[in-house]
Amino acid sequence: MTTNFADQYGALLASSAPAAPVAQTWQELVDPAGLADAPPVGDFKAYMTSYVEGGGQLSMDPEGMKGIIADCDKHIDELVQLQQRAYEDLYPETLGIGEDGFPPAKQLLTKYQHKARGGGSLPHHSSAVGYFDGLIAWVTDFRDGLQTALDAYVGTDGGTESRFNSIGLE
Repeated sequence: MTTNFADQYGALLASSAPAAPVAQTWQELVDPAGLADAPPVGDFKAYMTSYVEGGGQLSMDPEGMKGIIADCDKHIDELVQLQQRAYEDLYPETLGIGEDGFPPAKQLLTKYQHKARGGGSLPHHSSAVGYFDGLIAWVTDFRDGLQTALDAYVGTDGGTESRFNSIGLE
């Protein structure tokens, strides 16, 4: 079973922040004022790094964020398993229709092999295995962006706490 991590992340932010208009993109979700320079599409970690380094304000539930990061790790593991199944199960060694002596049958076999793993005129990213490569890369980038935001939030929160403690406030 897979989970929509973007929806969980949005719900987590919404539960820890004042009511705001519904965000249409993840950039609007984490940076509604547009303070950070948006990176190329799909580069969530770079976006979060840019946002944090640019002085963007973060408000979150650290334990909830850790749970979402763990869910991302689980989702990546599931995608890797599906990718391995696609690599092994979708690549036919033979179709059993005379591909050794009948050229159209050999062409059909080759077509299915390329759809499974890429090759020939089919780009890797258009194959089943390549599709999972793209999904794994996206979820990994998303997870890394969440981790960047969490690390920045925890670091800022810890620094504030030590400053308060140094002046005798708890």
